[in-house]
Amino acid sequence: MAELKADPNPIIVDKELRETKGTTTIYYMKDLDQELWERTDGGSWSQINVFKRTKNKEKEAEFRGRYDITLKPGQFYDVAVFESNRGPLPSVDPSLVTELRVLVLRFVLCNGRRL
Repeated sequence: MAELKADPNPIIVDKELRETKGTTTIYYMKDLDQELWERTDGGSWSQINVFKRTKNKEKEAEFRGRYDITLKPGQFYDVAVFESNRGPLPSVDPSLVTELRVLVLRFVLCNGRRL
């Protein structure tokens, strides 16, 4: 069974602390015959090489792992698990197993209160 999780989600960027970006950790579990895909801000999907992304050369990365992603306020990041050779390409009928969207929010101070 495929599973995706981000911690934290949403990412909170605090303007008062002069933060300009934030990082979350994506955790995934999938079957060997499933593929991990990603896109940022609704752009084109691309398949993730789990060994490079997780910096884990062990066979375990094909099944589960984690990696960090850094985003700026207003951006969003989508990660999804698809059946093998059934990813989000125009030439195939995609077979989505599960998906996750990470949002980035900016906290600002207004009249002494965080919004």
